[in-house]
Amino acid sequence: MKPITQQIQQVEKLLAEVSAHHWEAALELFTGETPFYEDVPSNTRLTGRSGISGAYQELATAMPNLMIEVTSAADVPGCSIREILIVGTHKGVYQGVPPTGRSIRLACACFFHFDAGGKLLTQRMYFDNQTLVRQMRGEVEPFLPKRLRVAA
Repeated sequence: MKPITQQIQQVEKLLAEVSAHHWEAALELFTGETPFYEDVPSNTRLTGRSGISGAYQELATAMPNLMIEVTSAADVPGCSIREILIVGTHKGVYQGVPPTGRSIRLACACFFHFDAGGKLLTQRMYFDNQTLVRQMRGEVEPFLPKRLRVAA
């Protein structure tokens, strides 16, 4: 199997496992020597499976019904990029914001880095955390991709 095909399959499986809330199965896909998860908005690097697990558990607590929709994909040797839409309901504390029951739609860019042997090392998330928190508080409406917006 070509390395790029292997990357694509690993990323698809990871996102499917997260969307299905199979957290342990998602963690098992990080096979590089020292895997880590980077939350760029908070300038946080969570190292090892325990760190990655912590990041996933924060999401699972805040939005226990979260689902992921891939809206765009690009792959080059060593890196797969996915634009995703995280959809869920704010039912748990997130960064001090108590649960509100509001719908959340968060656009993210995810970079997945692989080592020379094709093993998944990193998941790096880029998103606007302030918009997420403002949605949770009811200050802004959830993001709708252009194809779902109704023209005024």
